[in-house]
Amino acid sequence: MSKKVLFIDDEVDILEAVKMLLENEGFEVKTVSDINSAKEVIDYMPDIILTDVLLSKKTAEDICKILKEDSMIKNIPVILLSAQSLPKLLETVKRSGARDYLQKPFEIDDLTSLIKKHLKS
Repeated sequence: MSKKVLFIDDEVDILEAVKMLLENEGFEVKTVSDINSAKEVIDYMPDIILTDVLLSKKTAEDICKILKEDSMIKNIPVILLSAQSLPKLLETVKRSGARDYLQKPFEIDDLTSLIKKHLKS
C-alpha cells in the first residue's frame, strides 16, 4: 500500500508539479491550498504532511497548531517547505513544532529522501 502524503500550498503550479513527481515515486498524494480544521486531515489520514510556510490565509504555525491539537493526527510528521532564509526557516520549524524542513527550490530526490526518512522514524 502506498504511503499517503498531504501537500498544502497555495500555488497551484507547485501543487500539481510536486503531486505528479511524488506519484511517480510511488506515493499517494492529496493536494489542498488550505486547511481549516483537523477533520479535513483526519478524513484523508496521511502518513506525512508537507506544507508551505506562508500560505495566503495561514502560516505553517497556524497549520501545525490545528494538527497538534487533535490526538488522532498530532504525531503525523510535518515537513515545512519554504524559500525563507535558513535562520528564519529554522526558527519557524522550532516555533511550529514541525519535524523538518526543506528550502525551495529543491530537488525531488531531496524531498523524497526526507519523506522516506520521516516515514521510517
